[in-house]
Amino acid sequence: MKIHKHFTALLISSLVINTILSAQGIREPQQMMGPPSGSYKWISGVISVSLPFEMIGNLVVIPIEINNIKTRFILDTGMPLMGGLITNSKKAETLKLYYSGEAQIGGAGGGMAKAKIASGVNFKIGNLEFKNQTFIVMPESKNLTFFETDGVIGNEILSRFIVDINYDSKTITLTEPSNYIPTKNAEEIKINIESGIPFVNSSAIMESGKIVPLNMVLDLGASHSLSFVLGSQKSIVLPAKNIKVSTGRGINTELFGYMGRIKKFKIGSYSFDNPLVSFSENKLMPFEKEGNLGSGILKRFNVTFDYPNKRFFIKPNKSFNDPFEFNMAGIQTSKLAGGIIKIDRVLPNSAGMEAGLMVEDVIVKVNNTKAIDIPNAEFQKIFEKDNEVVVIEIKRGDEIKTISVKTRRII
Repeated sequence: MKIHKHFTALLISSLVINTILSAQGIREPQQMMGPPSGSYKWISGVISVSLPFEMIGNLVVIPIEINNIKTRFILDTGMPLMGGLITNSKKAETLKLYYSGEAQIGGAGGGMAKAKIASGVNFKIGNLEFKNQTFIVMPESKNLTFFETDGVIGNEILSRFIVDINYDSKTITLTEPSNYIPTKNAEEIKINIESGIPFVNSSAIMESGKIVPLNMVLDLGASHSLSFVLGSQKSIVLPAKNIKVSTGRGINTELFGYMGRIKKFKIGSYSFDNPLVSFSENKLMPFEKEGNLGSGILKRFNVTFDYPNKRFFIKPNKSFNDPFEFNMAGIQTSKLAGGIIKIDRVLPNSAGMEAGLMVEDVIVKVNNTKAIDIPNAEFQKIFEKDNEVVVIEIKRGDEIKTISVKTRRII
């Protein structure tokens, strides 16, 4: 869950799994995953709403009005809590929230942070009005600047409505379950929901040729395609060709793992050849089994989530056959406050290292376009083409340098 180092899976939901709540009337985290304490109503009486969403990297970001102030929230199936999670502490200061307690938040990779509990939060999504909700407000953290959004919402929406995500039209539709008619020609896949987390069965053919059945978290808030936990099954091992990469950030730490390819991944009747997989030596989230299936796969379908009936539907979209590629300059970046793009990691023996790029370099321009003006998705694609010369203007300290990088596939 998360964003964003480019091509890095920041797992949003992992921020809230080890929550210890001390707010009045809230004693156990499980209560937050159970029946909602708040309510909702359709303002116009129409029991369906469609609205545009934006994509940041692979993630779905929807508009939400909190106390009549516009915000942008990542929609995350890996977010089990009812209510929402506010990650932009500066934005929270403008929302006129009432704080009723505190929470200790445990994140991926360890570490704890003290967050606030906001009670009685009212918000709107289109013509849907939610009343008396509970939100967790994260403290200011440099790691949370990667989100470029204001917060995360998941079970509050997914447990109540049929949620249809059309990646082709960039439209999300929420419908009352009693009024839902399944999309024609969409394939139904069963899910199992445990404590607000959806799990789905799938399979992989590893480098060895071994077919491995998988039980994975269905994680719309993970920007990667697939993440496997090494050793969770005997046959889940690193491919011979792999690279060590930064796989994300917890609350107080950076996480590392490996990137490699497997022969095939299958979900339902659909399969993908040679997908990129992030391998971790430890579970990023305590409820993980073999790993998680992220938005790098899900975005290739138009998807409908039907939690009430423990299923979802997939139908291939125009992105279905897009290749799985890693940054061919061999750099991992993050976008900081104000849109500044900073290089966090330059991989050994990569085109970027050979050209002279360094950690902490600030990318000012790419191919003579200001980096701040390049949308995330376009920025990523620039570095996904093999054998291309990319001209990068960087700021290193007080010095401006222009560096040409000839891209090449490294994994």
